[in-house]
Amino acid sequence: MKIGEKIKEGRLNKEWTQEEVAKILHVSRSTVSSWEVNRTYPDLDLLVALSDLYDISLDVILREDEQMIEDIVKETKNSKKRRRWNIILLLMFIPVTLFLGYRVWSASLVVSPNQIEDVKLKLNGNNLNSESQLLVTLNTDSFHEYSGYWMESTEDSDTITVEFYQDYSLSGKQKERIAVPIDLTHFESSQKKIENIEIKGSDSSNIKVVFNINE
Repeated sequence: MKIGEKIKEGRLNKEWTQEEVAKILHVSRSTVSSWEVNRTYPDLDLLVALSDLYDISLDVILREDEQMIEDIVKETKNSKKRRRWNIILLLMFIPVTLFLGYRVWSASLVVSPNQIEDVKLKLNGNNLNSESQLLVTLNTDSFHEYSGYWMESTEDSDTITVEFYQDYSLSGKQKERIAVPIDLTHFESSQKKIENIEIKGSDSSNIKVVFNINE
């Protein structure tokens, strides 16, 4: 006896219609009909559900239907392979997601050029000196606030580079004027003067201060 005939016999013994069985298993009536005429086979989960529904052991349902057993074995193997690949892909996806998330998070803590509204230099004299200040107006949204800066300059360099940072905060101000003191004590005897101030690049918050040396 084919599996479809056994499924049909189990339904008739319960005096259920195909429509009633379909509603219980959340499938269509045509699907139940297709099983019973051996046009298609239910998958393993539905076979177990049918076994419980009709009070027929799975062994009885599958007995003598070698093709069905072969299909189930093949489907089980494929299911294990898919599950194994899903686990592998998940293990690969998690670190990539964490890395990209960290990159996005860390990038948001660097002030972008479009947040810098104004840049002014206060010399406190004709030349660069220890009193010089870089005055910057930053626009921060309600989730960030200014947290500090990083500066790079050397005595023999013709540039000063400043980068600004922000932290997450729910009380950030829309606009904040920040006075950044530049320690230029070692330039006091060099007679260096500012040539221009520019915001460097579209992917960096660096403010680049360029100056000439008067001999």
